[in-house]
Amino acid sequence: MNKKQVILTGRLAAPLCEGSRAWIRHHSGLVCTSRVVRIQSLTDRKAVFETMNSMYHVSLETYPFVMELPEAMCA
Repeated sequence: MNKKQVILTGRLAAPLCEGSRAWIRHHSGLVCTSRVVRIQSLTDRKAVFETMNSMYHVSLETYPFVMELPEAMCA
């Protein structure tokens, strides 16, 4: 049986662990997968893993650190 191939760009919202669900944040929201059965590859740029139902290929985004500063108060 061939599993459905899922290709996403986003970031892992929680550590990727076999036996647990994967949480992936992407432009449309948050994806919660079925249980991860095998992690094929995990780098700082891409995660490839198999769940009970699908094969995921996630291009990992890196977000620049943005610091919000409070507005200056004038007297």
